[in-house]
This record gives sequence, structure tokens and C-alpha cells, in this order.
Amino acid sequence: FLKGLLSTSKSNFGGGNTKWEETNLGSYAFSETRFLEIIEDICSGQSQQCHQMLEKYEDVLENWWKNVFAKGTKSDLRDFFCIRRTKVCCPHGTYGPDCRDCKPDRKNPCNGNGICDGDGTHSGTGKCSCHPGYEGELCGKCSDGYYARKQRNVAADGDAAANNACSQCGGPDVESCTACASRYFKNNKGICNLDECTMPGFRLRCALDEYCVNSIGSYKCSTCHPTCLSCHGPGRDNCKQCKDGYHIEEGACVDTDECLKSSEVCPGTSRKCINLPGSYRCECVVGFKDHGGVCVPKSQSRNVLVVVVVVVAGGGV
Repeated sequence: FLKGLLSTSKSNFGGGNTKWEETNLGSYAFSETRFLEIIEDICSGQSQQCHQMLEKYEDVLENWWKNVFAKGTKSDLRDFFCIRRTKVCCPHGTYGPDCRDCKPDRKNPCNGNGICDGDGTHSGTGKCSCHPGYEGELCGKCSDGYYARKQRNVAADGDAAANNACSQCGGPDVESCTACASRYFKNNKGICNLDECTMPGFRLRCALDEYCVNSIGSYKCSTCHPTCLSCHGPGRDNCKQCKDGYHIEEGACVDTDECLKSSEVCPGTSRKCINLPGSYRCECVVGFKDHGGVCVPKSQSRNVLVVVVVVVAGGGV
């Protein structure tokens, strides 16, 4: 559903006269038309189970669309639909049929040094899979080859790894690394820094149209190029998928000229197609004017107006 929201973010009613549609039909962004377009594609290529769930809960999604999304109310769709209404997911930091807390607690699964099996789902064992440099039931101990020292907020069953950034080192501090461990790199101060963007499952913390950028001691999610539906990094050359109205050409997302596809793009006589970035519009050729969705000569359009005025005046109005 969230992917459908993104792919229709720049769509419209498709009639070619966006201004008229917005005036007479209301905003496409919150319309039932857009909702139905998302619903139609939501299970495309998915299993029968997806179609069965959609049939069962379509009314719930429509209720959220009309009463929450369309009113601009901030709401986490995963929390609303997956956790509270359908109960097919667990909150992050919990797992299993009863959504039990990951150890030592849901706010700090595996002491932040590993991944809780089944995190956010009704499956899994809750067992910790430790990041490199950590071991133990709760990932609270250093692996062989790592120095350790006491730190605050560590697991009660052992020391925290103070130098898990090093694969080779000359002492217990990060400044003493001679070689960095997997997924770490040396920054401009010569200190091995963790690249969170390469950690298993970490990429999912960024939205579909964002990519992960590592920084010293942290990371950030940056927005993809406007032509990208999803991407590996900055620029149109790093798109994994293109948005509607664009296609891959020589490794980059470029505009699709819809006007070259078919004369049926802008049906009717005396009409022409104008290509736009990621879209297009239809308008009448020179000497013609749109009248009720039909292109008529401008002189004929004025004559129609004069006739209407005379008839009304003759009727004594």
C-alpha cells in the first residue's frame, strides 16, 4: 500500500485537464479514484493469501483512507493496520505469537549489539544474532580477538566490546586499531567507524524512496533523485526503479515521451500532446479552443456563446 502511495504521488484523474478535474472532482491526492488504483495493484504478483487478506480488510483500509489519511491526520499505517486492526504484526522490539519483549527489553533488543529473531513479527524465537565482535546470549560479551572494558548500560552477564571496530589492534582503545573489522572504515581521524548502512536489515529503516548514508557514529536517510522510485544512492544514475513517466536508459532514469506512444494518448481531432517531465498534457492546436472537452474553432466557440446569450435574453431572464 505504501509503495502504491509513492507511485501515485504525482498522478491525476487522467482526463488531461487537471485544473478542471481538481475544481469539479476535488483533489486526486485524497480521492477514492487514487485509493482504488492503489488497491488494484496492491497484490500484483503476490500469493493468493494476499488477495484473501485484501478482500477481508479492504473496508478497514478504506476507512483509514477516508477518516485518517484524507483528513491529514498523522498515522503510522503499519501500527494501524498490521498491529492494531489485523494483528498480523508485532511492535518493533517484540516477537512471537504473544508479541513478547526481546531481551533484555524491547527498547534495547540484544543490547543494541545484535538482531532479535522475529523482531516485529508473530514468528521467531527471540534469540539474538550478534553483530561482529559480540557474543553471548544477549550479545553482551566480546568475541575472541577484541579488547573489552566496562561501560554503562551493558548486559549484566559480561563486558561490552570496547573495540569491536578492529580486526587487528595494538590496545584496548579505538585509536589503536591497525585494521578495521567488517563493515567498518577509517575516518579522517584514523578511527574505525561502523557503516550502519551495510548491516543486515538496516536498510529497511530508510523509506522506499530513500538511501542510507553513513556518517561518523551515526547514519542518515537521504531522498533519492526525483526520477527514482527506489535507489542505491544519489543521482538518477543510482536508481533501482524509475517512477511512473520515466524509464531506464543507459543506466539512468530518463523521461518517457508519452506523446510518441500513440495518437490515442490525446484522442479527438485538432488536439496535440505536450510532453512534460514524468507526464504529459493534451491541448487544442492553434486556432482551436476547448469547449466541453472538444476542440472547436475559436470563431465557432464565440458563436455558440452568442447564441446562448440571445436565447436567454429572449426568454425574459
